[in-house]
Amino acid sequence: MRTSSLPARNRNSGNGRNVEGVGIAEYRTLLADYGLIHALYEVRVIDGKTFDVIEKRAAAPLDNTGTIGIAGPSGPVDGTFDGPASSERLRAAIADLITRSLPVTLDDMHLIGGQ
Repeated sequence: MRTSSLPARNRNSGNGRNVEGVGIAEYRTLLADYGLIHALYEVRVIDGKTFDVIEKRAAAPLDNTGTIGIAGPSGPVDGTFDGPASSERLRAAIADLITRSLPVTLDDMHLIGGQ
């Protein structure tokens, strides 16, 4: 048995836009501008002999209470993603989203015990 992860897609990110994979989604309204960093992925369990997909599951959203709901791990973007060393901060933020969401997803798939 093998597991693999693939980018996932969210067809409705609050305003009908497609959001997929890893990135930043920016939203503008008359009253405010805001952004979300997201790491949308899917975990698949594959039979090592037949290569059939035994189970697949998209990573669930974290317990964020944001304005826009993305169907996967996401978090707010702030000013720390601008300026020098912003790419390192972005990389760390994405790693944090995956690190916090992966145990929940694997537990939902009954691949690891509850934590």
